[in-house]
Amino acid sequence: LTPENCPHRKPEDSEAQKAGIPPEEFPQRALGGWEGFTSSRILASFRDDCIIPAIPKGSYWVGIGIDHGEGAGRQVAVLVYASETGVYVVDEEVSREATSPEMDADGILAMLARNELGLHDVDEIIGDTNTAGKLAPGRMANEELEEALASRAGYRRAPVSIHGARKGPGSVGRRWRLMNAGFARGSLKLHARCKAFIRSAQHFRGEEDLKHPLDAGGYIMAEKLRTAVRSVPGRLTIDRTGPSTGGGIKVTRTNR
Repeated sequence: LTPENCPHRKPEDSEAQKAGIPPEEFPQRALGGWEGFTSSRILASFRDDCIIPAIPKGSYWVGIGIDHGEGAGRQVAVLVYASETGVYVVDEEVSREATSPEMDADGILAMLARNELGLHDVDEIIGDTNTAGKLAPGRMANEELEEALASRAGYRRAPVSIHGARKGPGSVGRRWRLMNAGFARGSLKLHARCKAFIRSAQHFRGEEDLKHPLDAGGYIMAEKLRTAVRSVPGRLTIDRTGPSTGGGIKVTRTNR
């Protein structure tokens, strides 16, 4: 709503329209940006202090959630840590084009490597069973990705299996409610580098293009948001958090 972008409008008309825009929507509607928050967003409890620059020291369960899709932004993997004190969305891998299982596997392994992890450090992986355009059916997509992960990581068989997401009536809304509750009580935090997940949390009102990061994260973190992680002791210990993007992380591991 600037004179440069709206030369056909009178300045006073633009100013009058801007005056009626809610503050949380001003960056989008007046400035054409994606900063700020959308009113009536589904994850209404999400706020700026849910974003953190580094993961706290501690022992963590490690999981990956995957939403399968065909095309840019539609294949998403989310790395999640959990402990009795909270759930952390640590990193994400988002497709930039249509991908193959091998490309998806390379992206996931690169995401793990950024966090000084390997496939053997992951406790659980959950993948979508409704592929939303992926060429293979849901079960086959998970199986093919699991085989690709094993091959690319140098295993005869992957050290962790990809399980299908539990779905049923009301399951999507339940995952959103659990995330909302986690944001509200401060037990769900997002690392600042998770740009796609943050954007979705700020603005999602049901749009398909914003849904994929939330689905990927929801599959893997729903049960961890519902209950404290007591049954699976954390094998990954972070004892130096390092600078904002994760550099300098020092991790140690214990056996299963």
